[in-house]
Amino acid sequence: MTDHAKYQGESMTPINSKFLKSTCTYSAVSGVDTYGKPTYLESVSISRVYIEEKRERSNADLGPESKDIIKLWHDVRRSAPKDQVYSKGDKITYSGRDYEIVSALLLPNSSKAHHWEISAR
Repeated sequence: MTDHAKYQGESMTPINSKFLKSTCTYSAVSGVDTYGKPTYLESVSISRVYIEEKRERSNADLGPESKDIIKLWHDVRRSAPKDQVYSKGDKITYSGRDYEIVSALLLPNSSKAHHWEISAR
């Protein structure tokens, strides 16, 4: 995808449909259980989004460590549901794996929303 900073204040076209081929599910946190683990509301099916999978490697004190991360782009005009809202700490399930949202940015198109950019681990 492109760097959104250069488009601030300019009119952007919707994300090209040929990229919006992925599906996933979204689950909002509703609270925590007695063990401190998050509990979730009913999952919402998300479609026509673009998702990139990456493996992040780092050197921890106890040896090399890797984490799977995803980046998700949700176009407010072409992705479904159109009124979807994402929040940090909520869950995305993609390809049978659960990811916690670590950042959720709604990026503008002049004065209106254009798309969401989600990072999850």
